[in-house]
Amino acid sequence: MANKKRPIPRVIAGIILVIELALSLFQHTVRLWDMPCQI
Repeated sequence: MANKKRPIPRVIAGIILVIELALSLFQHTVRLWDMPCQI
């Protein structure tokens, strides 16, 4: 049972990165939907 070195910080950093990417993509799509005339 050598589970003392679990990469928990890496997992948390990966989840935060995925959430930030999803939020930026969501804001991009919202901007495109709000301003369809400027495309």
